[in-house]
Amino acid sequence: MPCRKDALLGASRVVDLVNRIGLDNALLACATVGMMQVHPNSRNVIPGRVFFTVDFRHPDDAVLARMDAALQRYATDWVMTKGGPLFQRAPETGRRVAIVGAGPAGLACAYRLALAGHDAVIFDARTKPGGLNEYGSAAYKTVQDFAQREIEWLHSIGGIEIKTGMALGRDFTLDELRKLRRGVRRVRSGQCTPTRARRRDERGRFHRTVRQADDLANVPVGARRRQHRGRCRGAEPQARRHDGDDG
Repeated sequence: MPCRKDALLGASRVVDLVNRIGLDNALLACATVGMMQVHPNSRNVIPGRVFFTVDFRHPDDAVLARMDAALQRYATDWVMTKGGPLFQRAPETGRRVAIVGAGPAGLACAYRLALAGHDAVIFDARTKPGGLNEYGSAAYKTVQDFAQREIEWLHSIGGIEIKTGMALGRDFTLDELRKLRRGVRRVRSGQCTPTRARRRDERGRFHRTVRQADDLANVPVGARRRQHRGRCRGAEPQARRHDGDDG
C-alpha cells in the first residue's frame, strides 16, 4: 500500500479542493467537477490515470481569477514539493541561446527553450536570479524563499545556465554574445523612460532590502514606510478559466 500511486486518490483530493474553493467564494460562486474518467477502469486494478473537468463560475471576473489561481496554486505547490521535472525535454538540438535578464520573462523563455532541446544561458546583473519575484515583491507575498525554490525547479529540466553579476554593456556586449555559438536572443521585460525607471527602482528598493536582509531588526522602516504608503497594491492573480467543455 505505501508504494501505490493511485491516480483516483489524487483526483479525489482535487475534487475536495474544488468544492472548498466554491464554498470560500459563496454565495455567487459555482465550482463543479462534472465528468471523471478513470483508466484503466477495471476491477481490482489501481487507477493509473484520471481525466476530469473543472468548471468555475462567478459573475465577478476578479473573484473568478482568484478561484482559478487557488486551484493552480495547489497543483504548483504539489509539483514543487515533489521535485523533478514536470515535462520531458526534447532531444538536444546543439543550439545555444543567450538571454539577458533572469526575471520572470527571461526564466520562462529559458524553460521553454530548454524544453525544446536548446541550451539557454541567462545573464543577470544582480547577485541572485528571479527579478521581480526576488527583489520587487513584498516578503509576505512570496514566503519561504519561493523565488529561489522555483528557479531550482526550473533547473531540473536541464540545459539552463544562469550567470549572475553580468550586466549588458558593462561586463559583456552583444558581439561577445554572438560568439557563444549559433543563437542569440534578447529578452526585455518592458520599456520605460529614465524617470519611470528611477521611480520604479525607488519603489522596489525597500522590498529588496527586506528580502535580502539577514536580520530584519536592522532594517530601517520609518521613512521608507511614509514614502511608500498607498503605492503598493497587490495584483490580482491571472489565471486561465477552466471551462466545462475543455476540462
